[in-house]
Amino acid sequence: MKHDQAERSHRVLKVTEHLIEGLKKKGRKILTPLQSDRRSGIVVFEDPEPGATYERLKKLNITVASRVHALRASPHYYNTEEEIDKLLAAL
Repeated sequence: MKHDQAERSHRVLKVTEHLIEGLKKKGRKILTPLQSDRRSGIVVFEDPEPGATYERLKKLNITVASRVHALRASPHYYNTEEEIDKLLAAL
């Protein structure tokens, strides 16, 4: 069971890294720590209209959380790089 948990944790960090790199390429300011030893499966990034962006993403079946001046994405081990790419393309 520990092996499965380690694999899941590694997968979450891999998908999170994919999201962070994509956000950087889009010029998005990332508010969560970028240091690998401080990362988790949560990525908060600035958005000029988080409420409107949240609603647009919701219509595309992309789940994020709206925050003041930001959005929060929480990739999990079952998310694929293709799903992250869909989120990035929709921003």
